[in-house]
Amino acid sequence: MFFLLLCVFHYRLFHRPRDGLELQITGGDNYFDTGGAIIFVFSFLICSLSGAASFPYGNLLHDRSSSFEISQEGVRTFDVISEAKFCKASDDFWCVNSVNFRFSVPKKIQKFNSWSKDNALYKVKSINERVFNNAVVKYYVIEQDFDGQKITYAYSQDFGVLLIKHENGGELSIIKKCGFAATNNRHGCKAPSISSP
Repeated sequence: MFFLLLCVFHYRLFHRPRDGLELQITGGDNYFDTGGAIIFVFSFLICSLSGAASFPYGNLLHDRSSSFEISQEGVRTFDVISEAKFCKASDDFWCVNSVNFRFSVPKKIQKFNSWSKDNALYKVKSINERVFNNAVVKYYVIEQDFDGQKITYAYSQDFGVLLIKHENGGELSIIKKCGFAATNNRHGCKAPSISSP
């Protein structure tokens, strides 16, 4: 529990967007002094070693490093964190459901062309292969229809959700190696440790 609280502290202190300001540890107008730098490094190491599941996404053409994240804390859109419910580890789906975001995918997606979960309809539009993270990756282009809005996902069992694209043109890509809902461990991405009890 201590590690989770420390990770939340680390995230809120150091990962929040600051209206274009960058974290400065040395120099004239320091946002954090040397003690802040020590806390930053210590909390980063502890969070990394504790295995806290976090799946950040961002627009690669935007100056903010991460604008969307799925984690044990919930679903974060910029600075707003919404409570989220996740499928149980024993369920047939990986899923996340919050006020502002929902996604589900069958663990054995190769057996499905379409599915419905949490009042959203999903349809596999195509199956493609591309080189990603130095590996040839098979991924599914999935269209979600929820409440009249369409969102398209690029999903790989090896790396999880790779891309999220809203019908209005907004697009988010994974920032880390692994996205939410990876089911294979071939490339170091294991099944999400985020699930409801």
